[in-house]
Amino acid sequence: MLKGLLRVRSLQLFAVLLNVIVPGAGLMLIRRWQAALFTHAALITLIVTLCWSRWVFEPFEIVIFLTLAGLVYLASTGLCLSIPTFPSNRLIRQFLHTSIFTFACLLGLTAGFLYKDRWLGIHINYVPSMSMYPTLKPGQFIVLDTWIYQDRAPQPDDVVVFHRGNKGLRLVKRVALWPDGKLQHEGLWYVLGDNQGASHDSRYFGGIHTEQLAGQVKLVLLTIDHQHQLLSDDTLRVVH
Repeated sequence: MLKGLLRVRSLQLFAVLLNVIVPGAGLMLIRRWQAALFTHAALITLIVTLCWSRWVFEPFEIVIFLTLAGLVYLASTGLCLSIPTFPSNRLIRQFLHTSIFTFACLLGLTAGFLYKDRWLGIHINYVPSMSMYPTLKPGQFIVLDTWIYQDRAPQPDDVVVFHRGNKGLRLVKRVALWPDGKLQHEGLWYVLGDNQGASHDSRYFGGIHTEQLAGQVKLVLLTIDHQHQLLSDDTLRVVH
Protein backbone atom coordinates (compact mmCIF):
# COMPACT_ATOMS: atom_id res chain seq x y z
CA MET A 1 0.00 0.00 0.00
CA LEU A 2 2.84 2.37 0.88
CA LYS A 3 4.57 1.57 -2.39
CA GLY A 4 1.38 2.33 -4.31
CA LEU A 5 0.93 5.62 -2.46
CA LEU A 6 4.49 6.66 -3.26
CA ARG A 7 3.92 5.81 -6.92
CA VAL A 8 0.78 7.96 -6.99
CA ARG A 9 2.51 10.89 -5.29
CA SER A 10 5.51 10.64 -7.58
CA LEU A 11 3.25 10.64 -10.62
CA GLN A 12 1.30 13.62 -9.34
CA LEU A 13 4.47 15.59 -8.63
CA PHE A 14 5.76 14.77 -12.12
CA ALA A 15 2.42 15.93 -13.53
CA VAL A 16 2.80 19.23 -11.65
CA LEU A 17 6.32 19.74 -13.00
CA LEU A 18 5.20 18.90 -16.52
CA ASN A 19 2.25 21.27 -16.23
CA VAL A 20 4.58 24.08 -15.16
CA ILE A 21 6.62 23.58 -18.34
CA VAL A 22 3.67 23.05 -20.71
CA PRO A 23 0.27 24.17 -19.33
CA GLY A 24 -2.24 21.34 -19.59
CA ALA A 25 0.32 18.57 -20.18
CA GLY A 26 0.23 17.49 -16.55
CA LEU A 27 -3.55 17.23 -16.67
CA MET A 28 -3.29 15.13 -19.80
CA LEU A 29 -0.94 12.76 -17.97
CA ILE A 30 -3.51 12.08 -15.26
CA ARG A 31 -6.31 11.54 -17.79
CA ARG A 32 -8.08 14.87 -17.43
CA TRP A 33 -7.93 15.81 -21.09
CA GLN A 34 -11.01 18.05 -20.86
CA ALA A 35 -9.27 20.22 -18.28
CA ALA A 36 -6.07 20.17 -20.35
CA LEU A 37 -7.86 21.39 -23.45
CA PHE A 38 -9.77 24.00 -21.46
CA THR A 39 -6.49 25.32 -20.06
CA HIS A 40 -5.03 25.84 -23.52
CA ALA A 41 -8.25 27.23 -24.94
CA ALA A 42 -8.47 29.74 -22.07
CA LEU A 43 -4.85 30.87 -22.45
CA ILE A 44 -5.10 31.20 -26.24
CA THR A 45 -8.36 33.14 -25.92
CA LEU A 46 -6.76 35.56 -23.47
CA ILE A 47 -3.72 36.11 -25.71
CA VAL A 48 -5.80 36.61 -28.86
CA THR A 49 -8.24 38.95 -27.11
CA LEU A 50 -5.39 41.02 -25.66
CA CYS A 51 -3.69 41.40 -29.05
CA TRP A 52 -6.67 41.75 -31.39
CA SER A 53 -8.24 44.38 -29.12
CA ARG A 54 -4.87 46.25 -29.25
CA TRP A 55 -4.93 46.41 -25.43
CA VAL A 56 -1.53 44.73 -25.72
CA PHE A 57 -0.07 48.25 -25.98
CA GLU A 58 -1.74 49.45 -22.75
CA PRO A 59 0.22 48.67 -19.54
CA PHE A 60 -2.82 48.41 -17.24
CA GLU A 61 -4.68 46.05 -19.57
CA ILE A 62 -1.57 43.90 -19.95
CA VAL A 63 -1.35 43.47 -16.18
CA ILE A 64 -5.03 42.46 -16.01
CA PHE A 65 -4.66 39.85 -18.74
CA LEU A 66 -1.43 38.50 -17.27
CA THR A 67 -3.17 38.14 -13.92
CA LEU A 68 -6.05 36.20 -15.50
CA ALA A 69 -3.60 33.99 -17.41
CA GLY A 70 -1.66 33.38 -14.21
CA LEU A 71 -4.82 32.30 -12.39
CA VAL A 72 -5.67 29.82 -15.17
CA TYR A 73 -2.09 28.55 -15.06
CA LEU A 74 -2.08 28.09 -11.27
CA ALA A 75 -5.51 26.47 -11.20
CA SER A 76 -4.47 24.03 -13.91
CA THR A 77 -1.28 23.12 -12.06
CA GLY A 78 -3.10 22.76 -8.74
CA LEU A 79 -5.52 20.27 -10.25
CA CYS A 80 -2.61 17.94 -10.94
CA LEU A 81 -2.28 17.32 -7.20
CA SER A 82 -5.97 17.14 -6.33
CA ILE A 83 -7.24 14.70 -8.98
CA PRO A 84 -6.89 10.91 -8.42
CA THR A 85 -4.62 9.03 -10.81
CA PHE A 86 -5.21 5.72 -12.63
CA PRO A 87 -4.08 2.07 -12.63
CA SER A 88 -0.45 1.44 -13.56
CA ASN A 89 -1.36 -0.70 -16.59
CA ARG A 90 -2.49 2.48 -18.39
CA LEU A 91 0.62 4.47 -17.61
CA ILE A 92 2.44 3.80 -20.89
CA ARG A 93 -0.64 4.82 -22.87
CA GLN A 94 -0.97 8.05 -20.89
CA PHE A 95 2.69 8.90 -21.39
CA LEU A 96 2.18 8.43 -25.14
CA HIS A 97 -0.90 10.66 -25.17
CA THR A 98 0.90 13.25 -23.08
CA SER A 99 3.92 13.22 -25.37
CA ILE A 100 1.73 13.86 -28.40
CA PHE A 101 -0.13 16.65 -26.58
CA THR A 102 3.12 18.26 -25.40
CA PHE A 103 4.69 18.11 -28.86
CA ALA A 104 1.58 19.64 -30.44
CA CYS A 105 1.53 22.44 -27.86
CA LEU A 106 5.23 23.25 -28.30
CA LEU A 107 4.88 23.16 -32.09
CA GLY A 108 1.89 25.51 -31.95
CA LEU A 109 3.68 27.82 -29.51
CA THR A 110 6.76 27.99 -31.76
CA ALA A 111 4.70 28.66 -34.90
CA GLY A 112 2.58 31.23 -33.09
CA PHE A 113 5.65 33.10 -31.85
CA LEU A 114 7.39 33.05 -35.24
CA TYR A 115 4.33 34.42 -37.05
CA LYS A 116 2.94 36.68 -34.32
CA ASP A 117 3.46 39.77 -36.48
CA ARG A 118 0.89 38.36 -38.93
CA TRP A 119 -1.83 36.77 -36.82
CA LEU A 120 -1.48 38.88 -33.66
CA GLY A 121 -0.20 42.11 -35.17
CA ILE A 122 2.75 42.47 -32.83
CA HIS A 123 6.49 41.98 -32.91
CA ILE A 124 9.23 42.26 -30.29
CA ASN A 125 12.53 43.94 -31.09
CA TYR A 126 15.72 44.58 -29.16
CA VAL A 127 17.34 48.03 -28.95
CA PRO A 128 21.13 47.66 -29.32
CA SER A 129 22.36 51.25 -29.55
CA MET A 130 22.04 54.82 -28.28
CA SER A 131 20.65 56.20 -31.55
CA MET A 132 17.18 56.81 -30.07
CA TYR A 133 18.29 57.98 -26.62
CA PRO A 134 16.57 59.17 -24.42
CA THR A 135 13.34 57.80 -25.90
CA LEU A 136 14.83 54.33 -26.17
CA LYS A 137 17.92 52.91 -24.50
CA PRO A 138 20.23 49.97 -25.24
CA GLY A 139 18.99 46.77 -23.61
CA GLN A 140 15.29 47.49 -24.08
CA PHE A 141 12.80 45.08 -25.62
CA ILE A 142 10.15 47.00 -27.52
CA VAL A 143 6.73 45.97 -28.83
CA LEU A 144 5.69 46.96 -32.35
CA ASP A 145 2.24 47.34 -33.87
CA THR A 146 2.74 45.55 -37.20
CA TRP A 147 -0.80 46.22 -38.45
CA ILE A 148 -0.97 49.98 -37.99
CA TYR A 149 0.30 50.97 -41.43
CA GLN A 150 -2.12 48.70 -43.26
CA ASP A 151 -4.81 51.36 -43.09
CA ARG A 152 -2.91 54.61 -42.51
CA ALA A 153 0.34 56.24 -43.54
CA PRO A 154 3.18 57.00 -41.10
CA GLN A 155 2.91 60.36 -39.37
CA PRO A 156 5.65 62.75 -38.23
CA ASP A 157 7.04 61.72 -34.82
CA ASP A 158 6.02 58.06 -35.22
CA VAL A 159 8.79 55.85 -33.82
CA VAL A 160 9.18 53.05 -36.35
CA VAL A 161 11.22 49.92 -36.98
CA PHE A 162 12.21 49.19 -40.58
CA HIS A 163 14.28 46.74 -42.57
CA ARG A 164 17.61 47.94 -43.90
CA GLY A 165 19.84 46.00 -46.30
CA ASN A 166 19.69 42.34 -47.26
CA LYS A 167 20.91 40.80 -43.99
CA GLY A 168 17.71 41.15 -41.97
CA LEU A 169 18.99 44.28 -40.22
CA ARG A 170 16.29 46.27 -38.42
CA LEU A 171 16.69 49.88 -37.35
CA VAL A 172 14.51 52.01 -35.09
CA LYS A 173 14.10 55.72 -35.90
CA ARG A 174 11.53 58.51 -35.79
CA VAL A 175 9.59 59.66 -38.86
CA ALA A 176 10.46 63.29 -39.65
CA LEU A 177 9.88 65.87 -42.36
CA TRP A 178 12.36 66.14 -45.18
CA PRO A 179 14.69 69.16 -44.96
CA ASP A 180 12.41 71.06 -47.38
CA GLY A 181 9.44 70.54 -45.03
CA LYS A 182 7.66 67.80 -47.01
CA LEU A 183 6.56 64.51 -45.47
CA GLN A 184 7.34 62.43 -48.57
CA HIS A 185 9.62 62.51 -51.57
CA GLU A 186 8.70 60.07 -54.35
CA GLY A 187 7.06 57.74 -51.84
CA LEU A 188 10.04 57.74 -49.47
CA TRP A 189 9.95 58.47 -45.74
CA TYR A 190 12.60 60.50 -43.94
CA VAL A 191 13.70 59.01 -40.59
CA LEU A 192 16.00 60.37 -37.91
CA GLY A 193 17.38 59.11 -34.61
CA ASP A 194 16.51 61.16 -31.52
CA ASN A 195 20.20 61.10 -30.58
CA GLN A 196 21.36 62.46 -33.93
CA GLY A 197 25.02 62.56 -32.94
CA ALA A 198 24.99 58.76 -32.61
CA SER A 199 22.48 57.87 -35.32
CA HIS A 200 22.96 56.52 -38.83
CA ASP A 201 19.73 57.59 -40.53
CA SER A 202 18.22 59.26 -43.61
CA ARG A 203 20.87 61.96 -43.54
CA TYR A 204 23.26 59.23 -44.72
CA PHE A 205 21.22 56.58 -46.56
CA GLY A 206 18.24 58.63 -47.76
CA GLY A 207 14.57 57.79 -47.41
CA ILE A 208 12.93 54.41 -46.86
CA HIS A 209 10.08 52.74 -48.73
CA THR A 210 6.76 51.89 -47.09
CA GLU A 211 7.51 48.22 -47.78
CA GLN A 212 10.52 48.46 -45.47
CA LEU A 213 8.41 49.38 -42.44
CA ALA A 214 8.01 46.59 -39.88
CA GLY A 215 5.73 48.58 -37.59
CA GLN A 216 5.35 51.40 -35.11
CA VAL A 217 6.97 51.18 -31.68
CA LYS A 218 4.24 51.34 -29.04
CA LEU A 219 5.67 49.99 -25.81
CA VAL A 220 8.86 49.27 -23.91
CA LEU A 221 8.27 45.74 -22.67
CA LEU A 222 11.26 45.56 -20.33
CA THR A 223 14.80 46.88 -19.93
CA ILE A 224 17.95 44.94 -19.06
CA ASP A 225 20.99 47.04 -18.14
CA HIS A 226 24.64 46.38 -19.00
CA GLN A 227 24.95 44.25 -15.84
CA HIS A 228 22.13 41.99 -17.15
CA GLN A 229 19.74 43.16 -14.45
CA LEU A 230 16.05 43.91 -15.03
CA LEU A 231 15.14 47.55 -14.47
CA SER A 232 11.69 47.42 -12.90
CA ASP A 233 11.15 51.19 -13.22
CA ASP A 234 11.35 50.99 -17.02
CA THR A 235 8.90 48.19 -17.71
CA LEU A 236 5.63 48.41 -19.69
CA ARG A 237 6.25 52.05 -20.67
CA VAL A 238 4.33 53.63 -23.53
CA VAL A 239 6.57 55.13 -26.23
CA HIS A 240 5.83 58.58 -27.64
